[in-house]
Amino acid sequence: MTAYVASVKKLAALAPQLKTVLGAHNIPVADPSVLAKLQDAIQQVAEGRVKPGAVNGGEATYQAGEFFFRMHYPLAALNSASGAH
Repeated sequence: MTAYVASVKKLAALAPQLKTVLGAHNIPVADPSVLAKLQDAIQQVAEGRVKPGAVNGGEATYQAGEFFFRMHYPLAALNSASGAH
């Protein structure tokens, strides 16, 4: 989780230099402003401010704004070396 949040943060920082975002999921072609929204959304999930909408065994779906994330359940603690809560 920590690596994904860091990666999204780096992408969001590049937004002023971009013309178009060609994403592989969710929104296939988007304005670079979507990266700041993505950063906010994943941060909300990582901080536990978004509750899972559906849980299926070891996976859960989280919705933050216009974004859906399918992730391990329960989520590993952010900034935790062991991933334990």
